[in-house]
Amino acid sequence: MDLVRPPAVAGYFYPSEPARLRQEVEGLLLVEVAEASLAYDLAVKAPLYARHGVLELWVLDLEGKRLHVFRSPSPEGYREVQTLAPGNHLAPAAFPSFSLPVAELLG
Repeated sequence: MDLVRPPAVAGYFYPSEPARLRQEVEGLLLVEVAEASLAYDLAVKAPLYARHGVLELWVLDLEGKRLHVFRSPSPEGYREVQTLAPGNHLAPAAFPSFSLPVAELLG
């Protein structure tokens, strides 16, 4: 059986009707913290999250001091991908007024 490690941080939107909860949990933002798992997170987990509709994925590359941002999921993977350095700021797509310095996210 293939096992995928759970993400470091995840934010979810839950529908208001409990009967629909199991079918319509939507991942707004998922954050992976990659120290030794960067290649796995980018090559295996990112496409998997996109196929399952996670709207936004951030992969913190602690060793390389970069933040990989994935948006616009599709069955083939994320259509929008960018890599940010410590001098940049980033806001989650779901909360555009909540801007964060990339340097603080990377520690």
